Amino acid sequence: MSIRGSKVHSSSNARLKRSSRLSNVGNILLSTRLQAENELKKQDKEKKTSRRRKELVTKVQT
Repeated sequence: MSIRGSKVHSSSNARLKRSSRLSNVGNILLSTRLQAENELKKQDKEKKTSRRRKELVTKVQT
């Protein structure tokens, strides 16, 4: 009886481990996606500020 109980326990344990591994992978993918999005936002912001700076310089020159 106790052997059977431990088998049931080990299979549910394996299932839990598998699901937690999958969720870890999902979290890693999500975090890298968020990091990539933040990097793109930062680059866009830098482009906009440099464009604005160029516009201001041309206004001052004319």
